[in-house]
Amino acid sequence: MVLQSHIGKHLQRHYQVFWTALIDVFFKSLILQKVNSAMPSRSADKIRI
Repeated sequence: MVLQSHIGKHLQRHYQVFWTALIDVFFKSLILQKVNSAMPSRSADKIRI
């Protein structure tokens, strides 16, 4: 029973990290798209995550 609860907490932490990373990448790409469209294409090529 204790082991099951431990595994549950472990999975929950990984789940949170996964979603945080996913949202982070999503927002970064969204922001980069807006920045790139606002800038000339030449300088936009230099912007990377």
